Amino acid sequence: MTSIPFDEFAASAPFVFLVGAEQKKYSMHSQLVARMSKRLEKLVTNTNFEEAKQGFVKWPNVDEQTFPSWSPAAEQHGTSQHDNENKSAGTSSSNDVVHQVEAEPFDAPLEEPPAETSTVPDPVEDTWGFVPKKSKRKAKKQLWISLKDWAPLQEPVKAESEEILSTADSTSSAYDYSPVFLAYARLYTLADYEDIQQLADLSLRRVYHALQRFVLHKERVDDITQLLKHCFENTVDKGEQQDPMRHLLCVYAACNFEKLWESVAFKQLFAENPDFSLGTMEKLLVRLD
Repeated sequence: MTSIPFDEFAASAPFVFLVGAEQKKYSMHSQLVARMSKRLEKLVTNTNFEEAKQGFVKWPNVDEQTFPSWSPAAEQHGTSQHDNENKSAGTSSSNDVVHQVEAEPFDAPLEEPPAETSTVPDPVEDTWGFVPKKSKRKAKKQLWISLKDWAPLQEPVKAESEEILSTADSTSSAYDYSPVFLAYARLYTLADYEDIQQLADLSLRRVYHALQRFVLHKERVDDITQLLKHCFENTVDKGEQQDPMRHLLCVYAACNFEKLWESVAFKQLFAENPDFSLGTMEKLLVRLD
């Protein structure tokens, strides 16, 4: 969508979002909201909708902690032309500040042991398809690293979106990490439903970086299962194209399948959701190639 002149969106009336179970109030310029997607444009400008008449919408299923980070995303979307003019003039804006999260192996078992300490023998012809453990680790690592070149993950994560990640303990087996995953996943499913592509892409990158930091202890497998369950129950594939969040999570599940399979809840999800099980099996086959 086209950019909005600064004076135009600044003069537009506020539109209110009542977020979470407590209906916390957030206001945004209505012109910015309208430019985010066609659905939101109707919600804001079409007086056949009660939300447009009243000037607010209720989003009870959206997390209160993560919603505020959508506002800077909207500001950047609506004023990108203004920012580009600043950059060409040698000035900067608040949207220029980003925090690049380095892509690191997300699971310690993916680390390949030093060559000099390896005792795994070379494969022989009569292995009946068995792949030595060292090769399996390498295949998992390569599958996950392949995401680094995936277009939806190329943009850096903005600094303000890192607040939850920086305070949550992603390495402890005693820390429930599911609220972090679900907060970002709910923003994604909301953005997917409302057709807000920029927010969907931002939320996807947040989940990706959260998975990067997360240490998958056996006590924390169900944190992942909750994330999988929410996303596969609240997204759909686009024709023959797999939904981006589904693709990301199927890759993660394929890379950590052995550990996830120890969970009864994961097995149940795998049995009951064919989109998830088939998507994961496709990625598992890549590991076997």
